[in-house]
Amino acid sequence: MLVWACIAPHGGELIPDLAGPDLAPMELTRSSMEAMGHRLHAAQPETIVVLTPHGALAPGGVCVGINPVGKGSLEGPDDVSIDFEHAMDVELAQIIINRALAASVPIAVAQMGNRLRPEPHLDLDWGVTVPLWFFGARWKHKPRIVVICPCLTTPRRDLVEFGAEIVSAARQVGRRIALVCSADQGHGHSADGPYGYAV
Repeated sequence: MLVWACIAPHGGELIPDLAGPDLAPMELTRSSMEAMGHRLHAAQPETIVVLTPHGALAPGGVCVGINPVGKGSLEGPDDVSIDFEHAMDVELAQIIINRALAASVPIAVAQMGNRLRPEPHLDLDWGVTVPLWFFGARWKHKPRIVVICPCLTTPRRDLVEFGAEIVSAARQVGRRIALVCSADQGHGHSADGPYGYAV
């Protein structure tokens, strides 16, 4: 069942290790992410489904990762980096895929690796890595994850149907599922950026 959901930003500056010497500009957003992380932890999710705009794209459709392990890593200033691994909920991912296909939603499957790698992993983009840093990556008992990347050209009706199938799949699998929609939130995090800085 679906027990928790949110829309979360994914600017790398949210992570203190990657923010460089100036933590202040993102402090309000950072503290809000920490607070959301506490609420998510209290909901005790067994799996976190993350929707990202920056992963593997399938033109006009939705891409779902099915590797057994997801690896996230990001680099910051002064050669500082963060990295972590999450087990992926392949069973839930496959149920979502099957339900979406039955509902005529265009689906693609992302799977990295080859025959020589016994446990291939999915590289997690920053749209997944940043929210998970606050939502499970540092927990003692990390939830499994499902990574989904809808293409910007996917018709709205397909996206709405796909969302309904995620909820139905969560009910079908019988586990506690959280949903995180990772969003750019206007790109207002840098005075030098195309949209300037906005708190």
